Amino acid sequence: MEDSDAFRLIKSRKQSWFNNHRKFLPMNHPYRRNTKDFIKNRKVTKQFPGVRSGDEILQDLNNGGLRKVIDVDAERKTKDTYKSRDELNKYCRHPQFAQNLVTSKYPDVPFVLNKSQKKDVLEWVKKLRFPDGYASNLRRCVDANKLKMFGMNSHDCHVFMQRLLPIALREFLPNRIWEPITEISLFFKQLTSSSLTDEELRNLDEQIPVILCNLKKIFPPSIFDSMEHLPVHLAYEARIAGPVHYRWMYPPER
Repeated sequence: MEDSDAFRLIKSRKQSWFNNHRKFLPMNHPYRRNTKDFIKNRKVTKQFPGVRSGDEILQDLNNGGLRKVIDVDAERKTKDTYKSRDELNKYCRHPQFAQNLVTSKYPDVPFVLNKSQKKDVLEWVKKLRFPDGYASNLRRCVDANKLKMFGMNSHDCHVFMQRLLPIALREFLPNRIWEPITEISLFFKQLTSSSLTDEELRNLDEQIPVILCNLKKIFPPSIFDSMEHLPVHLAYEARIAGPVHYRWMYPPER
């Protein structure tokens, strides 16, 4: 953990993995030299040192060298908070999202749906029908008053992320935002296939750092906690351990 590029945000007071993925890119990739869309004024020259061995991890555990990396906040309903906005331009160059000094308000961000758009998405979800056993009855997970979904098990969340999210957001988000979200959806769709080839997994391993970097060009550092960092390792994990259906818990939840 001593080589981790994670850092603690000054306002949100949480650990962020916002600067952890450019080192996975090829040395000549332009994102490594980009000082505008990621941590401002910072290029990345270091490389990912490789996967650690079991003996190295065991030694860290024995020495107490692994830090807590997950901050649990069950009450938080969104990561787009005033603290997140307040610290955003300390790390990145997004002056369009800065607080208005006259009104003391923050402008709307293009990746958040307004109330009307949320209603449209939820009404669409309520009309969906799936083959028997494919997913839960998502109609029962819709709260039309609070404009949110609830009670979804992890299998439902995977179905929504991999199959429905790109369709649901297509009409409401600009392409520069919709495309990276669709890319991460397709990444998980392919990763969770019942059959995988080594070539496919190597391609996913190369694609995921770029996908995560594209997401960082849109979302603030507060979004990128340890769970958003995890996908960068999942393709390698599948190469070692095989398809996720034999290891992850969500498939049996149908």
